[in-house]
Order: sequence, then C-alpha cells, then structure tokens
Amino acid sequence: MNLARFKIGWRTTKTAIAVGLTLFIFEWLKRGSGLLACLAAVYSLQTDTEQSINFGRNRILGNTIGVFSAMLILQFRVMNWFPNFFSHSVGTALGIILVIFICNALNFNRMVFPATVAFLVVLLGEHGNNVISYGLNRVLDTIMGSVIALSVNYLLPSPHLTSDTSTEQI
Repeated sequence: MNLARFKIGWRTTKTAIAVGLTLFIFEWLKRGSGLLACLAAVYSLQTDTEQSINFGRNRILGNTIGVFSAMLILQFRVMNWFPNFFSHSVGTALGIILVIFICNALNFNRMVFPATVAFLVVLLGEHGNNVISYGLNRVLDTIMGSVIALSVNYLLPSPHLTSDTSTEQI
C-alpha cells in the first residue's frame, strides 16, 4: 500500500487556510454564510500564483455572468410577469440556456461551470425581493474569496514548486 497518497499536502493546507480566513472575515464583517466566497477560494487556490489569478478571474467573470442572468430571471418573478411555476421551472431552464449562451458567445467556455453554479445559487437562494442587492453581494463574495485565495497562495508559496510540478493534487 502506498501511504504517500494519504498525506496532507501544502496546497491542501493553503486551501484550508484560505477557506478559514474567508469565513473569519465574513463573520467579522457580518456578511452572511460566505458560501460563494469559500467556493471561490477553493476554486481559485491553484498550484501557483499565476494559475490562481487565471482561475480567480474565470470564477469572478463566470459568477458575474451567472448572477446577472439570475437577476434578470428573478426580476420577472418579482414583477409577477409569469406564473410562479413558469418562472421557477421554465425560467430556471431558460436561464441556464442564457448563461451557457453568453459564455459561449464571449468565448468563455471555461466559465460555464462557475457561471451556472452562481446562477443557480442566486436564483434558488433565499433573497426575498432584494434581487439586485443580493446578486451584487454574491459577486462581491466571489471577488473576496478569490482575492483571499490569491493572497494566501502568494504569501505562502510552495517551497518545492518547480516548472514541472503543475500536476500537484489538492
């Protein structure tokens, strides 16, 4: 049995630090659960700072597309333009089409997953009628989580990182 597979690596430790720090900051600022910020931190913390920047940027842009698409669909629901069953089920399905269409049209194929996740979190989350405030705060959450992960990755670089270790596992 290869026990090396059962070790806790440096990237795992940095990911845990980024998530813990994100939650600490969110509790301190009384910003709510920090779900999207923590997801952004996990997603953004990559092998090195350059990859973290790329993944963080993709997460932020993808979330922005997803959040604004959800805000559009939610506006229809809040304004009661469509019956609830339509705006919930059919509106959600149409919103997914919209999110994927926008990502593909902008050649942001790598952003489809984070965009659809953000879309669903915002659309199906608890926000009352504060659609715009809720959506903008979820984009801010994502930015905060990505910046925290980038900061952790920058301040705690991997000591053994070389150009050929890009396959480090989380």
